[in-house]
Amino acid sequence: ISLRSNLLRAVKLMLQHAVTARLLKRNPLVDKPVRLPRGVSKQAAIPSKEEIQTLLRASVVRRLKDHPHARRNRVLVVMLTIFGGLRAGEICGLQWADIDFERNGINVQHSLSKFDGLKGPKTPAGIRFLPMAPPLAEMLRGYRDMLGEAAVGYVITNRAGGPIQANWLNSSSSYWRVVCQEAGMINADGRPKYTIHRMRHVAVSLWLDGGLDAMHVKTMVGHARVSTTLDIYGHLFPENDQARLAVGRASSQFELPPPSE
Repeated sequence: ISLRSNLLRAVKLMLQHAVTARLLKRNPLVDKPVRLPRGVSKQAAIPSKEEIQTLLRASVVRRLKDHPHARRNRVLVVMLTIFGGLRAGEICGLQWADIDFERNGINVQHSLSKFDGLKGPKTPAGIRFLPMAPPLAEMLRGYRDMLGEAAVGYVITNRAGGPIQANWLNSSSSYWRVVCQEAGMINADGRPKYTIHRMRHVAVSLWLDGGLDAMHVKTMVGHARVSTTLDIYGHLFPENDQARLAVGRASSQFELPPPSE
């Protein structure tokens, strides 16, 4: 993964130099992102509630020679995705200072990138306040109390105290892969059945199941437009009779002629 990432970065830089030197009109890897053609569904396939429960149980399993630090990280990564809907970069960039224990929420305002380091989210809409689910708040509070004065800087760290890169979360030795293996959710090719980013969609489905409306979902996932939220998650919204009832109320105000025979 590292070699491919470095090669892609090198190609981007060469193309950008060609644009600067006026050898090319544009950099196709930067200024013209690939878009799905009309008619192609962007709907997200997500785990069932039974699978979500299995993943949560698998995250806390004590494995042979399991280090407590790695186990805590596994549980936090799973809970931050399933209950918080955070992107991989936002998980790796999460700072203790971002967690508001008094308001019981997370100020999402950092993302960790391999090439750019710690920065803000990719769009202004990515800066948001995210209420914490009780089990996530309890886990973070207990971890903070255990660390004491050392609870500063990055929340998710390696054993040396340094940050973990977002691309590693999908690697062959990552916390997420370990959880998926324990849960029995590995495909024939050896890869997890669901990527860690797919758990972001799980969070949205659970919020919708709890009655959250589209505008609030848009804010909590960090989308700039509600149309983006509906394009991706529209199929997850529960059906309601609001439109049908509105049409019925509109016509009930009038004395209507009998239907023609």
